[in-house]
Amino acid sequence: MKESRIIKLESLIDVGQKMVDNAKLSGNSEVLWKTMVGRESIKGSRDLMKTQTETAVAGYQEVDGKKLGVAAQRASNMILAAAHNPLGFVTTVAQESLKSDYDKFQSASFAGATDVDYGKNFIGAEYYSDKDLDKNLGLSWTLNVRALETQSRFAETLYPTITVDSNDVGITIRTKITTVTRGVMNALLAKDSVEDNRRPLHDALTDHRVLQDDAIRIVPYIMEDGKNAEFFVDPTIIENTTVQLGRVPAYPTNYLNFEQTQLNLFRLAAHPGIVTEGYDETDEIAPGAALGEILLSVRKKGEAIADGALFKINTRDMQYSTFQRPAEGGGRELLLNFRATVFTINGKSKDWKGNEMPALDALKANGYSLRFVISVNMSMHTTGDRSGFVDITGKSLRIDSVVTADGTKLPINEGSVKTILDNIQLELYGWRFDGTRTNENRRTQGLMLDPIWEQENYKLQYGSPLLTKSPIGQEYDDAERLDDLISAVNIRNESLAVSQTLNYTEQLREVVAAKVTAYDKSAIRGLGRHWVSAWFEELEFDVSKHIQTSDTKDALVNARQGLLNRLGDQVTRAIQESRYMPALRLLTANPDARPVVVIATDEPTASMLLLQQGETRILGDRYQYEVVTTNDDRWRVKDADYNSVTRRLQWVLRVDQENDGSYCVLNWGNHFWSPVMVTNINIQRNGGVSKELAVQPRNAHINHCPIAGVILIKGITEFVAKKLAYYVELANAPTDDTNLGPVDGSDGAGA
Repeated sequence: MKESRIIKLESLIDVGQKMVDNAKLSGNSEVLWKTMVGRESIKGSRDLMKTQTETAVAGYQEVDGKKLGVAAQRASNMILAAAHNPLGFVTTVAQESLKSDYDKFQSASFAGATDVDYGKNFIGAEYYSDKDLDKNLGLSWTLNVRALETQSRFAETLYPTITVDSNDVGITIRTKITTVTRGVMNALLAKDSVEDNRRPLHDALTDHRVLQDDAIRIVPYIMEDGKNAEFFVDPTIIENTTVQLGRVPAYPTNYLNFEQTQLNLFRLAAHPGIVTEGYDETDEIAPGAALGEILLSVRKKGEAIADGALFKINTRDMQYSTFQRPAEGGGRELLLNFRATVFTINGKSKDWKGNEMPALDALKANGYSLRFVISVNMSMHTTGDRSGFVDITGKSLRIDSVVTADGTKLPINEGSVKTILDNIQLELYGWRFDGTRTNENRRTQGLMLDPIWEQENYKLQYGSPLLTKSPIGQEYDDAERLDDLISAVNIRNESLAVSQTLNYTEQLREVVAAKVTAYDKSAIRGLGRHWVSAWFEELEFDVSKHIQTSDTKDALVNARQGLLNRLGDQVTRAIQESRYMPALRLLTANPDARPVVVIATDEPTASMLLLQQGETRILGDRYQYEVVTTNDDRWRVKDADYNSVTRRLQWVLRVDQENDGSYCVLNWGNHFWSPVMVTNINIQRNGGVSKELAVQPRNAHINHCPIAGVILIKGITEFVAKKLAYYVELANAPTDDTNLGPVDGSDGAGA
């Protein structure tokens, strides 16, 4: 009499052995070998692999009732390929891995990490010298397929399995990062050079400056020797600013003054970094040019401009601020007729530095507002023989009115109002041009999109061999021993998933603590760091401190809601601050994409604080979620001094996509599995020879996306056991309408 599990396993072994035998007889195993191991291109091999996959899926489903996953399907074909050359299947990669070419590949485990079983560069000689590999192909097929299909939900959710080719010594993980660059310029002098400050394209979804390009803007340039200084306002009154257009070195600029009534914008903007010999007849000012800003001097009567205040007026999008084509003329002239525009200043108005303006103290004291009208007239030639010329044909500023707080107009030519106005001097001091070149002559290059393939290489190394004794005479039909190996492989994989999560989380904690700006690229493993900003936070949650009711039935509801609030806050802040959402939508080409929040914890936390009957939306409708649990002791820490347990709740992010055997660098990680062979080996133990069934796994858990949060939960069991246990004594009500008396049953004597 055997357990149902063993009977089912025997049936799977029969399915696997039958598939192996058929593949060898038909020659399909040789085709699969040449295609999957030899990497040859053989006509019809794709259809063959599809047929073999369908056969494996049907056979497995007939026995287990479940569909075979993608990782197991690929492992099935790899074992069928091994049927052509079992010894070569085992030894090729073992010999290849000893080559120095792979010494630079990273190890799957972290330096100094504990509790991991990665790191062996070799395979025991007795393992691949065995001559009975072909007799165990049915066992090998079953072990690979069954181990991948019955892996714990905890490990498979955090690290979905991808089956790699058996002859792959290492794993190369790649991702394409499209960068935005304005180019680089290496000049003789450092001041004339421009660094290549490229940024990832997906950063533009958060920072608009990534795709903001001013390369064809017309911005006047103040020459270092001051030869054109007469066209600009005095830099001692308002400091020069710097501007960088495209890959042109940053240069100084300032407001143009109104004193020079004729100027040429192309001449003033001809920085050597833009044009070597100056603009020519092919350059043209684009339509839409406007009066961008006006700088107003606000000072007391008799004060110098330097002693007064400066008031900025943004006119770019105001009525009449755009240069327009006149009704008559040659078509190359544009006119500006900025007129009848009323502005207001009062005691609350601030100068360009945000300070109060002393000249307006009298207005502030009386609660008055001063209205004034500015008119500016200009003509500009966009191209041709007068290309870039601007003539200021008129400018004026007049006081319109003074009004009280309730809008009452006051006479401005008499009384106290006249006295106030006589002591205020308003003057048009400077202006800015806002316009671009058409760039039809392609003089200036704009933004360049430059794709960069980032990659990481990991060496797929061997774990420790797993062995189990085989009864004599049953070496090649040992379902019970194979069941032990499958269980050991699954438990080992879950343990490795926990170890890798804990180790990577500690690395993440350190790199996040060292971040300076939100756009720092952290030096941590995982190609997801090129897409998102590394994020980590650890919080504590004491159940007893979040109970706000004495009602037993509502106590855990309070605790649960408190935990979910903390969890929801942590998740939403992480997704925002790490810029995960724009990266997800760009990487998946899906504007509606949302992440899946994977919550890893232990059973008491999941059952008592996360999952309640009838509630399927832990974090609301915004994100999907998935809760997985582990019984690993490292997921909870017992404090013997206080007789309490701290339970770990850690969440990570996963992309909601079909498992098609591919990886996504915005997932927490992946489990890479190389199909392995089961063999019988002779082991000398205690002076005797023991026939043992053996397997040596070759796999790795690799992390991709450095985003995680941890909540350490305290006091679940203690609260339920101690604070929810109330002693209640029932008593019959007295017939004389008196009180029941003390609840302890005493008569209250001596009280």
